[in-house]
Amino acid sequence: MRHSLRLRLLVMTGLVSLVAIAAVAVFSSRITTHQFGRYIASGTETDLERYRVALTRHYRERGGWDGVQTTLEQVGAVAGKALILVDGKRHILAATAPFTGPRGIDVGPNHLIHYGVALHAEQRTARGVVMNTPHVVIENAPGETVGTLYVIAFPPGDASHEALFVGAVNRSLLWAALLAGAAALLVAFFMSRRILGPVEALTNVAQRMERGDLSQRVAVQSKDEIGKLARA
Repeated sequence: MRHSLRLRLLVMTGLVSLVAIAAVAVFSSRITTHQFGRYIASGTETDLERYRVALTRHYRERGGWDGVQTTLEQVGAVAGKALILVDGKRHILAATAPFTGPRGIDVGPNHLIHYGVALHAEQRTARGVVMNTPHVVIENAPGETVGTLYVIAFPPGDASHEALFVGAVNRSLLWAALLAGAAALLVAFFMSRRILGPVEALTNVAQRMERGDLSQRVAVQSKDEIGKLARA
C-alpha cells in the first residue's frame, strides 16, 4: 500500500495544498490584523482629538480645572471607557469609573499606569499595570501643557471588540483553509482514480499475462500516453 502511486499522489497533493493554504491563511491573517489595527489606531486618534477639544474648552472657560470631574464624566459616558486626567506632575486631577472614589492609581514615566480598583461585587481589589496607554496632551496655549488625558479600556486585558473581530477573522480563515484542504484532497482522489485507474487495469492484465494467461486484453478508452501504452 505504501508503494501505491495513488497514495503517493494523494500525499503529495495534500502536502502541496497544506503548504499553499497555510501560507495564504497566515499572510491574510497578518494583513487583516495589521490593516484593522491601523483602522482602530486612526479611530483612537480621532477620539482623542475630540476629548482634547472638550477638555481644552473647559480649561479655558473656567480658567483652570475646577469642576473638571463633571466634564470628564460626560466625556467618559460618550467614550464608553475609563478616563484619567493628570496635571504636569502626573497628579490625578479627575477620573471616571471605575477609578472614582479612593484612587489607587499611579501614573509613572513613559505613560505606565499602575492601578488598584475595588470590585465590590467580588469583594476584592483588581490590581494591574497598563502600558502604552493611549493619551493626549492638553495645552492652554502652544507649549503650555496643563494636563494629560489617558483613555483605558477597563478592565485591562478583557477581550475588546477589536480582539473579538480579529479572532473571528482568524477562525474564519482557519475554517476556510480546512475546507480548501479537504476539497483539494477530494479532487486529488477522484483525479487519481481517473488517471491511475487505467494504469491499475494495465498492471493487473500484465500480472495475469505473466502467469501465462495470454488472453487478457485492456479496454483502451483514452487517447493519451496511458492509452498508447495500453495499445502497445
